[in-house]
Amino acid sequence: MLTTLDAATTDTNAGEEDGADRRTAGKLLAVGTLSAVLTPPAALERIMTHGDRPVEARLIADHEDLAETLAAKHHTARADSLFGLVATHANQLYRLLDLPTAPGADRQHLEGVMVGAHAQAGMLAFNAGSRADARRYFALARDIADDADDNTLRAQALGFSSVLYSSSFTGGYGGNAPRAVRLMSEAAYYARRADPGTRAWIAGWLAKDQAATGDERGFFESVQLAERLTGETPKGDGRGFFARNYSRNQSTGGYEQLVGNVGVGLALLKRCEEATDTLTSSLIPGWPRHTIVALTGLAAIHVLQGEPEQACEELRQALNLAIGSGYAMGVERVRGVRARFSITPTNWAQLPCVIEFDEQLRAATTPLQRKR
Repeated sequence: MLTTLDAATTDTNAGEEDGADRRTAGKLLAVGTLSAVLTPPAALERIMTHGDRPVEARLIADHEDLAETLAAKHHTARADSLFGLVATHANQLYRLLDLPTAPGADRQHLEGVMVGAHAQAGMLAFNAGSRADARRYFALARDIADDADDNTLRAQALGFSSVLYSSSFTGGYGGNAPRAVRLMSEAAYYARRADPGTRAWIAGWLAKDQAATGDERGFFESVQLAERLTGETPKGDGRGFFARNYSRNQSTGGYEQLVGNVGVGLALLKRCEEATDTLTSSLIPGWPRHTIVALTGLAAIHVLQGEPEQACEELRQALNLAIGSGYAMGVERVRGVRARFSITPTNWAQLPCVIEFDEQLRAATTPLQRKR
């Protein structure tokens, strides 16, 4: 497959910049990483060698299959590794915007895949610590949705871009929670006629941002809506696939993302006992980002309860897991909870467990951050 894809980069119709992009993409798609996610080589070759021909139904199906495969790995693969693959795919999709659509091909279907791929690239960049890349891919997702004049896609693109302002990703410290709520509320408005999966995911994310602003009533209303809609979510209707893959996983029942959001929200609302039960249930082996969310949430509860040793131990576990999984935002979650030590009635700064943890935190970087 490597020989075939390398040969494809010599397309005489491609400019020098396009050729460089295709060579980079060919290497990324051919080195074996995607072999592990079971993408058919023939589909990859059709994607990489399409050129400037009209977009046909088979090509759209190939792109959707690849996007679904990458979306399904979102929770378990390293963010810094998966980002390169998803970004490459999003870039390939973006080239199709100005190409004619062949008779019988579904342009709306293609636009849904495009928005999903760009949203996933943005989330992976955000999780890997590159806010600039995240902002760029979220902006492209919104631009594609606006160009398509599709409210479901607008809702998805807006919803994902809200992470740039959410303080729930850093344990309630920093960020701009009211702005995140406004973006998610706008997304909910656009999604009012969308598929249940998109609406459930938006309600779940809105809930945690409402909790960050202290809106307990809004939080519980959004949680109830998300729970109801998650139970109604169909599998694979071809619309909003990334939003559904982001919030569902067939192997573990479909509520993992929602449970994590509820636990984070309860912790932000200082409902410690309920939050502890919820977050403990979301410690999922093999899902590092969910585990980090749960551990940092539990640590925040120990801060509220005045338990420095327990807080430091859970933050230490979360930090080690974040570094090992390339989850830069996991490191930021840890930093956010550590910053909350200053709200404790007694001075924790001189405690041996805190001094030891601070030394570890000062040296903490993810693999992607070390490369920058």
